[in-house]
Amino acid sequence: MTDVLAWPMPCPVGHDGGGSRPDNAARAIGGKAPRNRNPLPTTMQTNFADAIINITVTGPLVRLDLGTVLSQTKDGKQELLATPTQQLVMPLDGFLRAFGMQKTVVDKLIADGVIKPQPSPAPAAA
Repeated sequence: MTDVLAWPMPCPVGHDGGGSRPDNAARAIGGKAPRNRNPLPTTMQTNFADAIINITVTGPLVRLDLGTVLSQTKDGKQELLATPTQQLVMPLDGFLRAFGMQKTVVDKLIADGVIKPQPSPAPAAA
């Protein structure tokens, strides 16, 4: 008798993991499957934001309010209106690593002539 497997097999841990895995098929027919070392989904979600609108540090967490920027005419003047749409929460050490990565990218863009460095603002008088 031949076992017939329906493909894709459902994931036994309650999520699709970005697609069914061959180890699930082996488990279904009584074989030994390799241990699943990454139980998280393998697909990545993409979100869009025009800007970081606000950053708040609360204890060991950093909250980044992301949003979209829309053009609006008010009293005959063109204004940009930032609207929060989502929030990214990170541990402080992850935020610092991300900041370092962003600085590296900005430095490379400046070195390649893609963007020009902005002068540092003068300190405010006390």
